[in-house]
Amino acid sequence: MRGDFTVTALGWNKLDLDTTFSYNGVDNLLIYWENWDGDYQSGPTFRYTSTSPNYRAVYDYTDGSMPTTAGHTTYSRPNIRLHYPGTHDVAVTKIISPETVEGYGNVPVSVKVKNTGIKH
Repeated sequence: MRGDFTVTALGWNKLDLDTTFSYNGVDNLLIYWENWDGDYQSGPTFRYTSTSPNYRAVYDYTDGSMPTTAGHTTYSRPNIRLHYPGTHDVAVTKIISPETVEGYGNVPVSVKVKNTGIKH
C-alpha cells in the first residue's frame, strides 16, 4: 500500500494491500512503515514481542521532520497479523442444530461448512 493510512480504532486496524505478492508462510517478510504525522508524541503506539537476543526491527525518529539517519536496531518486533486466502479456508455457512438455545453446558452442534479457498 502506498499513500495515507489513518489509524481509526484501538486494537487491530485493517490495511488492504494494493498489489498481490507470493508468500510461502515460512520465509521472512519485511514490513516498512513511515509515520509522516510530524509530531513524535502523537503517533500510534503498538504492542510488540521481544526477540532478544536477536534484533528483528529498526526504528528512528525526530520531532518535526523525517529522520535522516539509518536508525536503531531493537528487540521490540511489532505484533502484526497477516491474512491471506489459502486453498483450505473453511467457513461455517449454516448452523443446522440446535435451532434455539438449549441451556448451558455441552450441546451437540451440527453445521454446514464451505471451502472458501481459491478456485483453480
